[in-house]
Amino acid sequence: MAGGDAWRAGVRWRPVEGRGTRDPWETVSTICAVASVAVLLSFAFTMKKASGGRGTSGKDPMLYISIAMLIYLPAALIDLRRFKQINAKQKMRTIVELLAAVIAVLYFIGRWTGHELL
Repeated sequence: MAGGDAWRAGVRWRPVEGRGTRDPWETVSTICAVASVAVLLSFAFTMKKASGGRGTSGKDPMLYISIAMLIYLPAALIDLRRFKQINAKQKMRTIVELLAAVIAVLYFIGRWTGHELL
């Protein structure tokens, strides 16, 4: 108590449940996930509005899905950082997310360049 931090080394410290600091990458992951859902919802509302509630709007749904997955890709990569610490169900979800993102990205690139990749 005379000053300095030497006393901290003699005490075993552990985080208090529910009080740990939030990883800033979790915030980025959440923002990416919300933005991708917003893209999908905007497409759904546009499609419904353009068609009067029936039929198709003439817009390519896969293009919007691929854009949403492009936005979601950072969230999936952030989950991949914690791959060793997550359980089997979360690992499977992360793998599926990454595969879906790769397929969507390939589709988007194909549409953008005019070459069919898939």
